[in-house]
Amino acid sequence: MTKAESALHMIEKEREQNNNNRLFAREINAVYEQHPSDAYAFGIDMFLLGIAKGRRMEKAARKGGAR
Repeated sequence: MTKAESALHMIEKEREQNNNNRLFAREINAVYEQHPSDAYAFGIDMFLLGIAKGRRMEKAARKGGAR
């Protein structure tokens, strides 16, 4: 799996999670579906990717893997 495919997989996984702390999940999905090449949609995807990476880093830190 390439880095791009991995990033897209993490974005989709993040969208599927039911997280009440995330704001406007339905609106984000609607914007992305209507304008897949829009810069705004790209920014949202990068934001979600950052959330997913942050969660992975927190999980690794709890396990003692990230030092």
